[in-house]
Order: sequence, then structure tokens, then C-alpha cells
Amino acid sequence: MEQQLGNIQDITMTEHAMQRLKQRFGLTDKEMLKWTRRQLMAGKIVKENNEKGRLMVQSDQIILIVDPMNRTLVTAYPLNHYGGNSDEILDIDKEKELRDYLQKPLKDYLKMQKQKYTALLDGLMMDLRMQYMEFQNSDSLTDLAVIDKVEGKVMEVEDAIHAYKSSVGTAEKLINGSEIDSKAK
Repeated sequence: MEQQLGNIQDITMTEHAMQRLKQRFGLTDKEMLKWTRRQLMAGKIVKENNEKGRLMVQSDQIILIVDPMNRTLVTAYPLNHYGGNSDEILDIDKEKELRDYLQKPLKDYLKMQKQKYTALLDGLMMDLRMQYMEFQNSDSLTDLAVIDKVEGKVMEVEDAIHAYKSSVGTAEKLINGSEIDSKAK
């Protein structure tokens, strides 16, 4: 490692790398440099001389991208952040290709969820109408049990709507790229 990186104590960080260390590892400005140097000392180069002349260093479950010419850490991320493992590292430049590949299954999932919840809500709305008609047709002015049934059905409809939003929220973010883009290199 020392032969290709030189003295690790001379390594600095780009502004981008500092942002990613805060975002991905929760490091403070004070901790970053020491942490980076420790990771580089423990790491091994797993990919050399890519098209930008950078080195990919793996330390335990962390990947560090280093520019040896400028003696800077470019970025760092958890190994599993990009779906790889120690034997199979997914090139971070393939992220857009992966997201594009997942578009159709995600859209199919959203269609299936919409159909499922449409049927569920149709049934709940029918039940709500039935409970409401029972309330309208009730002769009692003091029977709260009937209105409790209406309220219960309203709550079931609200729960179903909330469940739908939860089930499709992550998929929708991935389709629109907001989840991945927020983790940009």
C-alpha cells in the first residue's frame, strides 16, 4: 500500500469526501482525517488504475476511492451500500444503469399495489356506505353503537390509505431517483 500511496499521513480529503464521510459514517470534521488514515493503513487495493487513475481501497466493509496523483481521498462508502460483497464489488459508475434496469419491476410493483389497494378500498367504502345507511335508517337518536361502526369503518379506510402510501413510497422514490440521488458520490 505504501508503495502506491506513499506516506499515508500525507493523504488529504476533498470537500466531497468530507461530505460523504459525514453523511455515510457520521464522522465529525475532527475525526475524519484520523479515521481515513486508519482505514487506508488497514486496507488493501482491490482495483487499480481505472480510467481516472484512482485506486479503490477496501478496508473491512468500507471502500475508499483515492487519487494517488493528488494524494486525496475522493469518496468513501460502505461496501454493501452498492450491493457488493468482498468478492464482488459493483462499480459505482454502474448505479444509473442498475436504477434504469429496476424501473420496470418497480413500476409493475406499483401497478400491483394500486390494484390491490383499489380493491381493498372499494370493499371498505362499500362497508362504510352500509354502516352509514344503517345510521340513517336507525330510529334511535341515542344509539352511539351505530355511529361507532361508521367511525370504525372510516378509520379502516384511513389505515388502508396509510398502508398504501407506505408500501409505494420507497418504490416511487427509487423510480424518480430521489433515494439514490441523495446518496450521490
